Amino acid sequence: MGAKKIILLAMIATILALFVWFSWAMHQQTVQEEEATARAQAEQQKWVAEHPKEAAAQAKAQVEAQKAQAEAQKVAQADAIKKQGQRLLAAHAAVELKDAMKDPDSFKLLSVLLMKDGSVCYDYSATNTFGGRMKEYAVLTPKGKILINQAEVFNKLCANKTGEELLASAE
Repeated sequence: MGAKKIILLAMIATILALFVWFSWAMHQQTVQEEEATARAQAEQQKWVAEHPKEAAAQAKAQVEAQKAQAEAQKVAQADAIKKQGQRLLAAHAAVELKDAMKDPDSFKLLSVLLMKDGSVCYDYSATNTFGGRMKEYAVLTPKGKILINQAEVFNKLCANKTGEELLASAE
């Protein structure tokens, strides 16, 4: 055999030895982790046997915490669905508002605020019959009614209040 073949065989043997060693090391690590897990479980079972009341109280508290977390997730999901529905209604009402204009092409939304009570407040501009641009307002009530330029309702539901600006998220 030539020197090159001997070197090649030595390299292959080295690689195989490294592979075997690595496999053994990984196996040892897995065995140690399994033993540690088994010891921890045995210690926990021993503690539960020695302290049944405390263990039951801990288990009950853990179940209650999981229930509370699940309930909070349900509420958050329901709120997200409700808010998405409100956004869709707000978009639909904006289209209806535009269609109600004498010159729908001149309609421009300036602000659309979704309020905590479900009202949607619109600030918009459009051209009037004489061609002048007018700034106006409208409210989509929580009951789904669109009220245009009704100052009393706008002041009650929208004026000097903050809400979620929907116009920025639509752009």
